[in-house]
Amino acid sequence: DEDSVRAATLRPCSTCGTDLLRERALFCSRCGAPAKPARARGHAQVKVTRRKMDEGVASFRRASGFERLLRARAGSDLTELRCLPMVQVDPYDYQRDAAVDIITNKRGRALIADDVGLGKTIEAGVVLKEHLIRGFVRRCLLVCPPGVLLDQLREEFQVKFGLNFVLFTSNGDGMPGECGPRTVADHDLVVVSHVLLRRSLSVEPLERLAWVAVVVDECHHFKNWKTKGWQHLRRV
Repeated sequence: DEDSVRAATLRPCSTCGTDLLRERALFCSRCGAPAKPARARGHAQVKVTRRKMDEGVASFRRASGFERLLRARAGSDLTELRCLPMVQVDPYDYQRDAAVDIITNKRGRALIADDVGLGKTIEAGVVLKEHLIRGFVRRCLLVCPPGVLLDQLREEFQVKFGLNFVLFTSNGDGMPGECGPRTVADHDLVVVSHVLLRRSLSVEPLERLAWVAVVVDECHHFKNWKTKGWQHLRRV
């Protein structure tokens, strides 16, 4: 029976009711909603109906733009890369196959771990450009290491894919090619450095925006879920 009551002794997700198996879980593994801080030991039993769980998931998807993305993808033929005539690069066959696989089978979510020089940036750029021109994605956050690598990646996305990312800094309001806490909402394509993402005060303005797409360069720097960098990245 869909309306049967399920008793749970573990900490439930406040949105969909899914049991959070880890005490330090920051996000629900089912709906992705932020988890409330764990209480002290000896949680009281919580009763959640199946209907309430489904309503919670639907509400979260509407708020995050995920439902619109699913509807748009459902009526599209995703095996053809429409963005190729619009980019200044001719991907190799294996890069095209990887991009199509990410878009069709992985719903745009993937860890690209090719060797150095095989074109991970091109594959990520093709996937992002395809989502943008099809209307699946409007706002994207690019996260990459600071310094020369950030400038190189930003230039590569601009020259090869026509994507002009604005640099987010703590005092970038009013600066050419940059944005800050007050103006970040005015831009759809934003790039932020690893270092700045680890700062709590800097990440708060980014949390308030719905980033449907997030591209992380050198993502192995966020492999430890106990660090602030990992926690802040999950929050945006």
